[in-house]
Amino acid sequence: MKGKTFLFFLATILIPTISFAASITVTYPGGGEVLTSGQNYTVTWTSSNVAGNIKVEVYKGGSMFRQLAANDPNDGNLSFTPDGSFPDGSDYRIAVASLDGSVSDFSGEFTIQSAPTITVTYPGGGEVLTIGQNYTVTCTSSNVAGNIKVEVNKGGSMFRQ
Repeated sequence: MKGKTFLFFLATILIPTISFAASITVTYPGGGEVLTSGQNYTVTWTSSNVAGNIKVEVYKGGSMFRQLAANDPNDGNLSFTPDGSFPDGSDYRIAVASLDGSVSDFSGEFTIQSAPTITVTYPGGGEVLTIGQNYTVTCTSSNVAGNIKVEVNKGGSMFRQ
C-alpha cells in the first residue's frame, strides 16, 4: 500500500435519550365523597413509570394521620376501612407515593363520618306498658338525617304500625 493514503473518519452519532416523567394520580377518593366508619372502600390510583412498590397514607388537616400501606404493590388499588379511631371530619386526603417520595399525589378532601346510630332510651326494656295508654318513645341519634320510623315488635314480629 505504498503511496496510498487512507483517511479514516470517526463519526459520533448522538442518539437522544427519551425519558418519560413518572406520575401517580389518585382516582378514588377524588374529593367530596362521604365515607362512613366501618364500611370498606377501595383507594384507587394510576401510575406511569413508577418502579417498585408504593406507600399510601391518610392525611387529616394537612398532617399525616395514618399509614395504610408502607410497602404495597403498585397495582392501583388498596382496601381501606376507616375504623372508630378516625374522628368525624371533612378534611381528609389520601396520599399515594413512591417509596422514596419522589413521585406522589394527593386526593381532594373528603369526609369521614361515624356510622348512623339510633338508640331507644324509653322504653329501655323490662317496662310493663298498658294497652290503650299513650307513651312517648324517646331515642338519641347520631348522623341520622330526616325522620325515623318507629315500629312495635312482639316476639320478633311487627305488632302494630
